[in-house]
Amino acid sequence: MIVEQNYNLVSLEQKSEDVTAKYNQTNSVLDDLREREARLKKDLENQKLETSDTLNIERELAEVQIAVRNAEKQQSVIDDGVLYSTINVILYEVIFREEIVEEVEEPPEIPEPEFGERLGETAAGSINGFIAFCQNFLLVLIRIAPAVLIIAVFAFLALLIYRGVRKYQRKHKKAIPEPTVKTDDTDRENPAE
Repeated sequence: MIVEQNYNLVSLEQKSEDVTAKYNQTNSVLDDLREREARLKKDLENQKLETSDTLNIERELAEVQIAVRNAEKQQSVIDDGVLYSTINVILYEVIFREEIVEEVEEPPEIPEPEFGERLGETAAGSINGFIAFCQNFLLVLIRIAPAVLIIAVFAFLALLIYRGVRKYQRKHKKAIPEPTVKTDDTDRENPAE
């Protein structure tokens, strides 16, 4: 094999099936069945046969024809298998550890910042954080402004309607007399009875 000649082959897996014998056997059976079918047809054309013999030949001919079709199907399956065979080749390259190891330079040491530098970075971070908060807060306000505006309009309309209803009730309260409840004086004097 080419792979074995050019590379250091660690493992190889091959899987194949030789169908030559099976194909030749099926072809031979098919030829025999076709000859037998031809003989039976020739015998059937003989007009000197009795009815029972004719029926036996027709039954045997039907069996032979079924066997021919089965043999043809087997041969077709073998032909298709050979035509549509696939070969999968997967190669993995083995890299030895010596090839992988490279010289790695150590990163330079970064000196730790002094207190003044850290204080300045912290103050700058706080200011940047506050600016970012203000910017984001403004963006949120702009995003919710249409909804707040619609809610404010509906709240204003509801307030106007409420005031109108209250004003209407005060105005017409005088025109509607309050119902009086009659009480029986006898019930007040002796409530226990």
